[in-house]
Amino acid sequence: GGAAVGETGGSVGSGVGAGLEQAAASTAAMAASDSESRQLKYTIRPPMTSATLLPIRSNRIAYSHAPVASSEGGVVPHSSAEALPKEEKNLIRSLDGVGPRVHPTAFVSEAAYVVGDVEIGEGSSVWPGTVIRGDSGRISIGKFTCIQDNSVVHGDDDVVIGDKVVIGHRVLCHARRIGHRVLIGNGATVNDGVTIGEDSLLSSGTVVIDKMEIPARSLVVGVPGRVRGQTRERHLELMERTYKGYVEKTRRYKRQDGLESTEA
Repeated sequence: GGAAVGETGGSVGSGVGAGLEQAAASTAAMAASDSESRQLKYTIRPPMTSATLLPIRSNRIAYSHAPVASSEGGVVPHSSAEALPKEEKNLIRSLDGVGPRVHPTAFVSEAAYVVGDVEIGEGSSVWPGTVIRGDSGRISIGKFTCIQDNSVVHGDDDVVIGDKVVIGHRVLCHARRIGHRVLIGNGATVNDGVTIGEDSLLSSGTVVIDKMEIPARSLVVGVPGRVRGQTRERHLELMERTYKGYVEKTRRYKRQDGLESTEA
């Protein structure tokens, strides 16, 4: 009996061992196949390098990471000299037959959008991402005024912006009238119908409620914005230094071909 049990046990043990060997061989084969598949995948789609960048049709710099196939079946870099023809840059647009009037010494970035009844004065500048939309009234911008990146200027009626005004980055400006030598700090919001007296300063992030009238030489701070005092000499010096800096930037950018939008 013992021998019989021993033989049976040996036979079972041999069967289990053979099964394990077959399973191990199958697993190894699957791993090898998967490895070959992954290797084939990476062979077909190699990592992209700067040499394989392909310029695409755009006014801005943009690239496709697709390699260019040669007639011999290989993959070759696309030469930057083979870029597609450049489209005309024109984001100064007419609306209902009325278009913006831009002084020859003013600068409007190729990435700004100016449409409708808009007038931009001598030495003034409009920077990338800015939108000026004169579709509800005339927007008049004076001399040596800068409207910096990603700001919006609009109004529900005529809008007058004075000389030597600084409208900072990402400002939402719906004001009715802005006096000379005003500085509106980055990220401020000036709601509809607001009047700002000359030589005033609105700090960054200030929110001015509708139809507020701000006296000359006011320092405005907070949400909602409140007059906290008068602008001091150091504020006036900052405001003058900032507008003059942008007048110089305007001249630099105008000396460089290809950075301005063209009129419709």
